[in-house]
Amino acid sequence: MVITTSLFSLGRENWTRYSRSIEDYKKYTKNMLSLKCDMVIYTTEDLEQHFIESRKMNDSDLSHTKVIVLKLNEIPYYNYLDKIDKILKSDFFIQNVKSKHWDQDLPQRNYPIYNIVQFAKSKFVGRTVLENHFNSDIHCWMDAGIYHNRFPDRFKNRVYPSIRKDELYDNKIHHFYYRDWE
Repeated sequence: MVITTSLFSLGRENWTRYSRSIEDYKKYTKNMLSLKCDMVIYTTEDLEQHFIESRKMNDSDLSHTKVIVLKLNEIPYYNYLDKIDKILKSDFFIQNVKSKHWDQDLPQRNYPIYNIVQFAKSKFVGRTVLENHFNSDIHCWMDAGIYHNRFPDRFKNRVYPSIRKDELYDNKIHHFYYRDWE
């Protein structure tokens, strides 16, 4: 199985709510990066070394890791940034969507770049499947900051997903198993 993930510095530390620093995200990613699996990571140049060094702890030669560096304007759908910004600021959106929801500060209601990154996830997985760096027929998305700082200890440094592919093909819930990384 190949996990696809991404992390980009979006200036979240300056957001009104839902703010997190890139340093917080780096801490959050370390647990996910400890998973013993093939992984493709989309990021910007300023975060590349973080991913390389973190993955080397369990994948010393990076034979199970592919880091793809992009500029923000190379993220799929980035060309829609101005249009999304215009929609989010429109009277129609404010009166009919934003003002009627209990949480008006949600990132997707206020930050066009957040939407671009969310939309791009499927494109990143699609690119990973097409390029197929690890010759795999099973692919998934996992958010880089999954669980934030509550990543379950029992999952850290484990083979992911299970050692039984048939569980995945049969749509059964898969689990982490302990096994030596080969």
